[in-house]
Amino acid sequence: MTLTPLELTRPASTTDALLRRLVARVPGSSGATWKLNEVYTGDVLVELPQSTPADIEQAFAVARIGTGPGAPRDSHRNRIRLLSMDERPDPAC
Repeated sequence: MTLTPLELTRPASTTDALLRRLVARVPGSSGATWKLNEVYTGDVLVELPQSTPADIEQAFAVARIGTGPGAPRDSHRNRIRLLSMDERPDPAC
């Protein structure tokens, strides 16, 4: 019996548009890039911007604002938790 190797390709959901959107979210002020190779073919998939220590510090500062105590999302989380508790079946039933 002879096995025929499969031709591996990138998943259809990993479109060029998706990759551009993801790369656009990577902060990098140095102008340097890192080539990410596709595992299926070995070709360059994208060139990722290289973040500097200052870029990383800025990203953490922004993240802390959105996740710290009193962040706007906290009130939504509490409402969702309370609604979920109201929808639970009564254990006495």
